Amino acid sequence: MKCYLFFLYFFLFYFSLSAQNSESSDGDTAKATVTLGTEYSSNVSYYGQASADRLPYILGSAQVVFPKGLWLSGYTYKLFDSQSGVSAINLTAGFSFDLTKALSGQLSYGKSFYPDNSPLLQSVNEDMVSTSLVYDWQWLSTGVTASYVPGKDDVLYTSFNASKVIDLGLSFSSKDYLTLEPVFEIVGGTQRFSDSVTTPAPPKAKQSPNIPIIGKPLNVPPVAKGQRFKKDGQDKGVITDVIKGKREDQVTVVTTTSYNIVSYNFTLPLVYNRTNYSIEASYQGAVLSKSVSTSQKLQSFFNLGFYYTF
Repeated sequence: MKCYLFFLYFFLFYFSLSAQNSESSDGDTAKATVTLGTEYSSNVSYYGQASADRLPYILGSAQVVFPKGLWLSGYTYKLFDSQSGVSAINLTAGFSFDLTKALSGQLSYGKSFYPDNSPLLQSVNEDMVSTSLVYDWQWLSTGVTASYVPGKDDVLYTSFNASKVIDLGLSFSSKDYLTLEPVFEIVGGTQRFSDSVTTPAPPKAKQSPNIPIIGKPLNVPPVAKGQRFKKDGQDKGVITDVIKGKREDQVTVVTTTSYNIVSYNFTLPLVYNRTNYSIEASYQGAVLSKSVSTSQKLQSFFNLGFYYTF
């Protein structure tokens, strides 16, 4: 990871503190807030998906929220099994807004940086544009999120979630309280499948020195990128690549795209709240859909975080 990424991250943090001080000096009642946090996780979860090997990590975060809805955030990931200093860095800028008293929305763009040969599943998605809507029903909150990953594959993820904040009525003093916020989420996304077909080249006719070849060559339809490909009478999708093999054989690689359910997730965070900080311990259970994995075994993730707000 190049050094300039570290300077970019610390610049974000410095900018956050400067913005907070400028707001306070103007005497405005509303001011920017800065939250610093650290989190431990037993494994990396990417929309409920996990790698074959467990990847525990520690995360550091910094976020500034301005009075008008603009916010900036930065995250650094460190895998315990990684020998490099930082396993990933993410920088995100977003804007939050209220459409009605009960309906709110958010837009954001994130840029991530990974070292070469990163084991993180999300390392293939360096850019992400997201939008979300949340409706507060008073007794329940529901939300819809769409995240688009531009690039070669143009991946789209969507999720629907329902959550409820529960005050447990437990405290150690008049300045603290405990809450639970169970969240149920269904994640869907686009998936790409590849197929290949080999078209053998027509056999070359043996020719005597003084006898010409009689007859027409074997009629093989041309294959090119962008054409639709059919196999066994079924439309397999748009041809993305054509690779010529040995002896003039032609291998057609076909990629098709479909939208499917990716995972079903349940998160149960227990949060200890104080005026300026919070401590959160959470459990996440995820079950992958049949379109993603042949195993529907429950995957478990455990997280512990500390967050301080200035």
